Amino acid sequence: MKNPVGGDQSALLLLFERIRKSITVFSLEQITLEQAAAWKVGLGIATACAAAVTAIAASLLPLFEKRFKKLFIISDIVMAWLSLALLAATLWEGGIADEKQTEALNDTKKIAHSLQAAKEPRHITPEQETKFIKACSVLVPGEKVQIEYDPQDEAHGFAVEINRLLKKAGFTLLQDEKNMPPVARIAKPYTGITLRVMSTENPPVHAEVIQRAFKTIGIDAPGELRTSITGVVSDVPESTDNDTVVVMVGRKSL
Repeated sequence: MKNPVGGDQSALLLLFERIRKSITVFSLEQITLEQAAAWKVGLGIATACAAAVTAIAASLLPLFEKRFKKLFIISDIVMAWLSLALLAATLWEGGIADEKQTEALNDTKKIAHSLQAAKEPRHITPEQETKFIKACSVLVPGEKVQIEYDPQDEAHGFAVEINRLLKKAGFTLLQDEKNMPPVARIAKPYTGITLRVMSTENPPVHAEVIQRAFKTIGIDAPGELRTSITGVVSDVPESTDNDTVVVMVGRKSL
């Protein structure tokens, strides 16, 4: 036997659930700048209309008989309170719109700053130099390093600074900064800094030290196996010595 009461309750619960799912939750985090501005304008218009109705009702009050005056007074009071409520809502929504506009402006400034920073060439700061040299001080001076760079002006300039940094840290550079070999990898140009070794089973000890030193100054330097020539080397061939670490200075990462 069916329970009509239970059926009605189930139907009501189902209806309420559908209504709940169809309602859009008003969230200050989700509201956009355009929505906030629209709410501000709408509430402002509503406030002006309520104030106008209140003023009209007050001006018409003397024209009506005594029995209608009480009704008009009540309606006038209601409209006055409604005007105040709408004014408060307008000011609140205006604050939200101003806050969203400020957030949008700050985001625009951050994007502009990031784009500008992406255009600036890389440099090693004095603080980074000190940290790098300290991290490499555990090694005996004289470990061999070869610098290569992507044939791009910014990469070459940064490679010169890396060359001088490694020299100050006590490494032996196979070429001076004027004779560093540029490497062009056509398929996928190098980006950032890559450490290239001949063997992953028996890599030079200073490869890991250099990698950690770069890490201390905020530069990731992943390792790569030098099983074959990965680009076209100009003038100077890449060293094939197992005890030489090739530091490849690629293009600036975007």
